[in-house]
Amino acid sequence: MQSSEWSRTFDPPPPAGEDDGGDEGSSDSALPDDETSDDTSEDRDEPETRPVDPVDDDDPVDDDIVVVDDPVGGGGLCACDSDCASTGGFEPLCIHGICGVRANDDACSAGSTSACPAGHRCWSGTGRGVCYPDYVAGTCDGVRDGDGSCVTDGSFDCYQACGVLCDQSGTPSFDDDEEDDPVDDDVYDPDAGLGDCTGTDAECLAAQVINEYRTSHVHEGECNNPLRWNQHLGELAHEHQSGPFVAHSSYGYIENVGQAYGVRETAEYIVQYEAFSEPHCAADGSYVMSHHCAAMFCGNETVGVGVFQQGEATYMTMIFGDAEGNPSW
Repeated sequence: MQSSEWSRTFDPPPPAGEDDGGDEGSSDSALPDDETSDDTSEDRDEPETRPVDPVDDDDPVDDDIVVVDDPVGGGGLCACDSDCASTGGFEPLCIHGICGVRANDDACSAGSTSACPAGHRCWSGTGRGVCYPDYVAGTCDGVRDGDGSCVTDGSFDCYQACGVLCDQSGTPSFDDDEEDDPVDDDVYDPDAGLGDCTGTDAECLAAQVINEYRTSHVHEGECNNPLRWNQHLGELAHEHQSGPFVAHSSYGYIENVGQAYGVRETAEYIVQYEAFSEPHCAADGSYVMSHHCAAMFCGNETVGVGVFQQGEATYMTMIFGDAEGNPSW
């Protein structure tokens, strides 16, 4: 029995002045690819950070809380949708801490520009058309992802109370209350429902991200019970993902493999991407070959993840099993 998942590789952009070769598996398409890649990431300079002033100079401000005085443009830091400026008349959105806008087409093609203002590209895998700003050094207060967009570096998030694409609970505050500090998305939460996770911190965080999506995404034919960490699957995934490559194992399990930047970001890319080329599981619950269905398949009860990081690049293998950690076909 062979693995059945596609590989989705997010190759880093070539250095300035070099041709990327036009490979069919390039991340410019923002679509999964059957091809695997052994490309490794080259280190890139971190973008400059936009200075953000507090609303009231007399109030103490926690350095970890994003405070915006005047609305900022695409790529700027934000805590709420209202922190972001409208671009070209488009509705401003705070996208997990980075300013963008909402597209005028909630079913836009991945990576398209027609539904967005200049300097933005559209994705609609979540059912809402979102225009991410293109990465421009000096104006992006996040990092460049594999598609060339400006996204959060994962060290902060915006607030659910004032942003539709935000995960941080509570409300923006100028106090030093710990409960109002933005969550650290890059830290594994041992209470996340995985049970006894025996992987590395990065591998446990990736499994946590799978469960975050699996328990919140509701669709006919898919299941929302959290997966339990399985030590055997974790060891298989860890041993397989031993280097900077994207390739399936021959273990016979349902697998996802892929590469992006950052543990959370890579896991989210792999399991969430469903627009046009990543179908849901069948309505009757049967398995359909896709990254998305692999994460949502009702036959899955356990999971193990292997993570290999090199520079800014993150390579990941997810292996899913039944209640006993056996293949769940």
